[in-house]
Amino acid sequence: MLHIVEIAVSDYELRDQKSKIQRWLDRNCFQPIGFRFLSRTGVTICRVDFEVESEAKAFSEAFGGCFLSAAV
Repeated sequence: MLHIVEIAVSDYELRDQKSKIQRWLDRNCFQPIGFRFLSRTGVTICRVDFEVESEAKAFSEAFGGCFLSAAV
């Protein structure tokens, strides 16, 4: 099963937030299987895919994201 987390980031904060995400993933030794960035007016949706549910939930909590799961 694929576990997805979406977080909304303002365009102004996107560069800084990408760095924070990478540092957090490295510090926790988590390896997501995919990243997507969907631009909307003034905001970017960062979608991160995990194979491990507990990693997705921890990421969601750390970044105030929306946790989703999808059957693959």
